[in-house]
Amino acid sequence: MKATPYLTALMLFYNIANAQLSPDSRGMAGIRFLFYNAENLFDPFNDTLTNDDDFTPEGSMRWTWKKMEQKILQISRVIIASGGWELPAIVGLCEIENRFVLERLAASPLLSFSSSRYRVVHYDSPDYRGIDVGLLYRPEKLRLIASRPLSITLPDDSTFRTRDILYATFTTLHNDTLHIFINHWPSRRGGAEASVHKRICAATNLRQLVDSLFENNSDANILIAGDFNDEPMDSSVHMVLRAKPAHEAKENDLINLMYPLYKKGAGTHAFKELQGMHFGILDQIIVSAALYEGKKNTLTDAAIGYFPFLLMTTADGDVVPFRTNAGPRYLGGHSDHLPVMVDIMTVQ
Repeated sequence: MKATPYLTALMLFYNIANAQLSPDSRGMAGIRFLFYNAENLFDPFNDTLTNDDDFTPEGSMRWTWKKMEQKILQISRVIIASGGWELPAIVGLCEIENRFVLERLAASPLLSFSSSRYRVVHYDSPDYRGIDVGLLYRPEKLRLIASRPLSITLPDDSTFRTRDILYATFTTLHNDTLHIFINHWPSRRGGAEASVHKRICAATNLRQLVDSLFENNSDANILIAGDFNDEPMDSSVHMVLRAKPAHEAKENDLINLMYPLYKKGAGTHAFKELQGMHFGILDQIIVSAALYEGKKNTLTDAAIGYFPFLLMTTADGDVVPFRTNAGPRYLGGHSDHLPVMVDIMTVQ
């Protein structure tokens, strides 16, 4: 990669973002949570119930078993790098096609080398392309209590289909209950303003479930993560979901752990604007005040995985995530997004 000012800034962000994440084993004292947009982790088979034709050997992406296996290997590398000396306890994923690819990922030789083999939580979403969200977890660190999908519907459009929100409840080694929500909100296709009502609908649905948890327990430990296709200060996240910077949060507001990184100009996803390349924070980790304040737990600062092997330099000299495909052209990279993570450590 070129030693450009842009790259220098990214390396600075890497140091900032990862300053408080220890590479040491967390052992029984805590868990690391990781979220990653896997950028179209498809199998090569044609599913007649979804529009996945592009990701078949005959489709525009020329998607083969070999490419799928290579991508699973690369995502495994990201999970390992994000974990340090110990694999993350929970991995939230989006842009995965089905349970099959998640099971293949969990069985990857890089991830199943010990008793730490991941278990899978997944439901088929109604998305037209067959895109789902999913979750991997380590059973020696957490016990799954229950899980279910939360459907997103538009009141004025019965034909609308998008990814479900995955809701899973766990107990930790210290018998705390942890509520996890994995999201992939509707895209900005057609323009951010033209599509914002769809993301506001997703935020409204999620906020209703959060409120129901608070009604039962005002100190509920809630962790929400995903690709929101909006940034921390956009209305869907900031106003509707009520995920605020810590210094703004009031009763029953959520805390957006990505806000400090957002203020520093860090990002998880790159896209071209008239002014040039922009790094935005679409991938976020949001928590309840009880989890943030830490009566029983303490949180590290959230981190973005600016690992060098996840970055590439474009012909224009911009350093961006090393993605798998650029349109139909196969680049062979990992994803067009960067991973985000946080540690939940038990107070001794």
